[in-house]
Amino acid sequence: MILILLSSCKYKIKLNSEYFCQNYNLDCVKENIIVTFITSKGDFNVELFGSSTPLTVSNFKKNISNNIYENSKFYKLIKYPNTKIIRGGINNKIYQYNQNNETTKTIPLEIQLTSKQEPLYKKEIIDPLEFKFLKNTFQKGSISMAKISKTKSSSTEFFISTQKSAVLEGRYSVFGKVISGFEILENLDNKDFIIKIEFNN
Repeated sequence: MILILLSSCKYKIKLNSEYFCQNYNLDCVKENIIVTFITSKGDFNVELFGSSTPLTVSNFKKNISNNIYENSKFYKLIKYPNTKIIRGGINNKIYQYNQNNETTKTIPLEIQLTSKQEPLYKKEIIDPLEFKFLKNTFQKGSISMAKISKTKSSSTEFFISTQKSAVLEGRYSVFGKVISGFEILENLDNKDFIIKIEFNN
């Protein structure tokens, strides 16, 4: 009887940003930071939304610190009638990110709603009525992690949307936005590459 009572009183793990940052061995960033993409076409600045997507930003920051984006191509450009998608980073089909003898291809999908204190993890927003509660939406210059599955983001691949794109809402972790250098962004093609990414603060 005592054993049953003890087992029922076990502490329930709270699946919040602190838990996931610890689980993925990340120094959890909970404030917005500015980075500069130095590319073969020129430079543009991106604000990363650590205050609303701490896990995704912390992972991206770690990737930058480990120089994995240096000399990497913008390897895929997709043109839609209303926007252009610029895909970059490290293609997970040909690359495995090794850290501390572990191979990590994914991180949980992370989406912040204005109605919630903590981000939602491993869950797409599919109800159009909830779209108005999205903290970060697809605007001109939004940067998001690519997806591996419905509940998982790539740990390394990202894409930038050049315009608003309602069709993408609720399905990806939007974790930043281009704040200057839009003319560079518009002129990128699949021959261009990232020389390096630098922190501004």
